[in-house]
Amino acid sequence: SIRDENAKNGWVARLIVCKGLAKNVKAAVKKEFKRILDMNEKSRPFAMFDRRKELWFKTIPNAVFVEHYGVENDDCVVFSWGDEEGVQWTLGQLRNLMADVAGLRKQRKLLLFPEGTDRGVRAAAQSNVYAKQNGLPRYDYVLHPRTTGFNYLLNVMRSENYISCVYDITVAYEDVIIDSEMSLLKGIFPKNIHFNVKKYDIKEIPSDPEESGIWLKELWREKEEALKKFYESEPHKRRLDPSGVGYMFPVRTEGIGYYVAFTFWILMTAALMTYIFGAKVHIRGDKIDHSKPALIIMNHRTRIDSKRLLYQEGDR
Repeated sequence: SIRDENAKNGWVARLIVCKGLAKNVKAAVKKEFKRILDMNEKSRPFAMFDRRKELWFKTIPNAVFVEHYGVENDDCVVFSWGDEEGVQWTLGQLRNLMADVAGLRKQRKLLLFPEGTDRGVRAAAQSNVYAKQNGLPRYDYVLHPRTTGFNYLLNVMRSENYISCVYDITVAYEDVIIDSEMSLLKGIFPKNIHFNVKKYDIKEIPSDPEESGIWLKELWREKEEALKKFYESEPHKRRLDPSGVGYMFPVRTEGIGYYVAFTFWILMTAALMTYIFGAKVHIRGDKIDHSKPALIIMNHRTRIDSKRLLYQEGDR
């Protein structure tokens, strides 16, 4: 780093070397990075270059930096200047953006509730009206899915080559269904929560929007039948038939990564579930591959479905 203690705000110049990432830094990427960083007032000027550029700085030969930092032909040098705090923030953001562009981060998964909302009284009534108007069956355990958002996400992820499969998750409650956080405060909580995971390779899903919409509707019809079978059984015998290999996920909570990865509200949900209410979560079906990007779709029975899923996803 280069520092000028006499300059206003303690002017400093710093650089980082991103090993092997020169090929990822094209003009369009630099422009997009600048657009993103310019949205925050902490952002400071920056430059990005590799050994193909003959002159990095007017007064310092490239060889000085190449030798000192061990810059190789396929490395990218990221440089920023200004006040200390702003430069540190800018380089931190650029480091994260570079990792994303290079695909160095863990592959992400998107969670979508195709029903659009939880199955409350009002939403269920609206779904029934929609079914009657369109000659569709009336559902008692799910809402009719909305295909527009599903098709949009599917098409975008396909166009970016950022999807390997779709995981369909069904959630069911063995004894009691709660509709709000207020029920938690009253001590009302299901003792057993069941999830079933079914994996569909992206090649199994039609690329035509109309056909993929039909595919989603058929999936929800099957989900309605599975939940009907579940809830018509005696409470202590209620189980979701496992999909695929019938893998049973572990539900224990352990490891420092768990505590670092989750925010306070998720930890509180986990504590309430396990230690205060004694709830057990049962997850069966196909195993989720965390090394590949995917879209997760799920029925939305209550407002806190996603909290339970995130809690258990962290355990895995």
